[in-house]
Amino acid sequence: MNILGIIPARKNSKRLPDKNIRNLCGKPMITYTIEEAKKSKYLEKIIISSDDDRMEKIAEKYNVDFLFRPKELAQDSTPTIDVVKHVVKKLEDEINYIPEIIVLLQPSSPLRIVEDINNGILMYTKNNFDSVVSVKEVAPHIFYPNGAVYVFTDEIWTENIGLYLMPKERSIDIDEEIDFWLAEQILGGKK
Repeated sequence: MNILGIIPARKNSKRLPDKNIRNLCGKPMITYTIEEAKKSKYLEKIIISSDDDRMEKIAEKYNVDFLFRPKELAQDSTPTIDVVKHVVKKLEDEINYIPEIIVLLQPSSPLRIVEDINNGILMYTKNNFDSVVSVKEVAPHIFYPNGAVYVFTDEIWTENIGLYLMPKERSIDIDEEIDFWLAEQILGGKK
């Protein structure tokens, strides 16, 4: 199967400027996502979509593809699915590559591990879901998307979604300074 991993890494963030390249325990935050994605035996191709030239250097260093994202697709209001469609269209137009499955991996979830990626893909391929979304439990039997893994073909949000439950310690979605601090504490404790 052609399984494409997309890492969307916009330059500007309202709350945490340059968060994707911010130093997290000795390396840029986005590298955690790249490293785990590269460990997956299922991802045939990995591409970073960004409006930040600095991401191209990181992509080169880690031997993943880079696609420059136009300004109109790098706004706060830009739906992620539009970014995905841009990547898919470019790959089809430029190298005749059409993925059967798309795995969206946001760099703001640096604690996700390769097992989470692989398990999300397996849950999708072995069931009849339209998409699989990673979640964390926020109360008994109440789940919330954690931003770590999205597996789909056409649309992320449909009525037939499989929920892949991740533990809270790997479900941190870095959006504010406190999230960054918490990720540092967890990663620092692993060393």
